[in-house]
Amino acid sequence: TSLATGKGSVNIASTGEMTTIKGSLNVDEALILSSKLDVTGDTKIIGTLELKGDVVIGENSTDLMVVNSKGIFTDGLDITSDSTIGGTLEVTGDTSVGGTFDVTGDLSVASNLNIQGKIINDLVIGEDTSDLLVVNSQSKFMDKLTVGSGLDIAGVTTLSSKLYVTGETTLSSKLYVTGD
Repeated sequence: TSLATGKGSVNIASTGEMTTIKGSLNVDEALILSSKLDVTGDTKIIGTLELKGDVVIGENSTDLMVVNSKGIFTDGLDITSDSTIGGTLEVTGDTSVGGTFDVTGDLSVASNLNIQGKIINDLVIGEDTSDLLVVNSQSKFMDKLTVGSGLDIAGVTTLSSKLYVTGETTLSSKLYVTGD
C-alpha cells in the first residue's frame, strides 16, 4: 500500500494519540521528530551520529557508558567525579593538576622537573652508591646537615661558625687560621 505517492503529507492519528507500527519501520530520507524518542531495547546506529545540545547518558551511578573505540574530544573533557584509568594515560600537551597529585607507584620523568613549592617529608635520591645528585646552583641548608660517608669539597669553603672535629683528621695541604 502506498500513501502520498505524488505530493502531499500523510497524517496518521491525531495529536496526543498513540500510533503503533507492528513490524519494521524503514525511512529512506530524513526523519524529523518533534518530541522525544523513547527506545525500549538495544539500538544500533550505522554511520555518523550527530547530536546537538546536551547529552545525558544513564540515570544514576550504576549505569555504564562503554566506548569500544578511540574517543576524540575536540573541545576538552571535564570529569567531575572520581575516575579510574585501567591502562596507560598518555598526555601529549601540558598538564595541570589543581589539587593533590598522588602517585602510589614509581614516577618516571624523562625531562626537566620544575618544582615551585616545597618538598615535604623524607626525600631519598638514588638507589645505591652508584647514583649521583648534581646541584648546579647555590644551595642553602637551613638546619643541620648530616653526611653519612665522606665529604669532598672542591672549591673555597667559608665556615661562619665554629668547626668541631670529633675524629681523626687529615689535611693534605696548608691550614690557614685567622683571628683569635
